[in-house]
Amino acid sequence: MGKGPYLIWVPMLLIVRFLLGDFKKISAKLEIFTKQRPDSANPGKFCSIEVDDLALLLFEMENGVTGTIEATKVATGANDELRIEIHGEKGAIRFNSMQPNYLEVYDTRAGKHQLVEEEALLLLKLFRDIQNLY
Repeated sequence: MGKGPYLIWVPMLLIVRFLLGDFKKISAKLEIFTKQRPDSANPGKFCSIEVDDLALLLFEMENGVTGTIEATKVATGANDELRIEIHGEKGAIRFNSMQPNYLEVYDTRAGKHQLVEEEALLLLKLFRDIQNLY
């Protein structure tokens, strides 16, 4: 396994664990789409690629929550985007690194959708702190 999406999905696992608790099961599918690229050190030659382009993870938490994580460096229209979405029976939260100052919150009990700044900044700081461990 290479270090492509690994650098994204491992910190994501830590964030999910922080938010939702311990994992019970995780399964993953890793894929390398580009098997070779031109070798810049040897013009006209190719070198093998050993870095994953895609990681798909399916997980179950100890508390029964199930979820997915998708990490890829091959995503048309995404500029190094990181999104976290958690949906539950009482509401949902969404965080998008392209709008790092906001956390979208939907509360089914109140029937309203709102943007919250303070919590988004805490989540972004947590992600950055975890990334700094690698």
